[in-house]
Amino acid sequence: FICFLMIRRPPRSTLFPYTTLFRSGYLNNINQPAYSLSVEVNTLHQAGYGLDGVTTNLDFFSDLTTLPSPPADAAANIAISSDIADVNDIAAAGSLNSPGDNTVALAMAALRNKTTVAGLPVNVTFSNYYNTTVSDVGIDRQSIASQLEQKGNLISQLDMKRESVSGISIDEEMINLIKFQNAFEASARLISIADEMLATVLGLVNR
Repeated sequence: FICFLMIRRPPRSTLFPYTTLFRSGYLNNINQPAYSLSVEVNTLHQAGYGLDGVTTNLDFFSDLTTLPSPPADAAANIAISSDIADVNDIAAAGSLNSPGDNTVALAMAALRNKTTVAGLPVNVTFSNYYNTTVSDVGIDRQSIASQLEQKGNLISQLDMKRESVSGISIDEEMINLIKFQNAFEASARLISIADEMLATVLGLVNR
């Protein structure tokens, strides 16, 4: 139950490259429900009794009302209260010395479906808000990934067009080099033959 209710900030590494998106939107949006959750749970927990049957008036979550400007930064600071030293301090019972009583625990579990939560829209429960937020994050992530893929394809197409206009083909250049080499060799042979013929003619004249 507590794992379901607690709103925890994901590790920084899991947000990259969407860190800016979370900072500007979703991370700020969960401050209010985190704050409301801590207040609602603490109100119930303070009225309950621990497993020893007598411990009472303890906070379950750290007191976020002491933040400089609540609910700002509530999501980043929500944590189990230092009042909870061990499991015996968790107030599950609703009355003094009532072994087996779990009315407070059930009341805290029911908070996820509570429709009147201070700070949340009317008729929006913690469960609704959590599911909507997760869905929105998934949709936006998919949209960003799709845009990234489209831009990557566009860059690849531009690179191909640039290569087709100004790029150098190694195979084509090698073919041209061989042509030029063969032409040079043919010209050299022609000059050599002409030189030999001239030498022969001059020899005949000098006889």
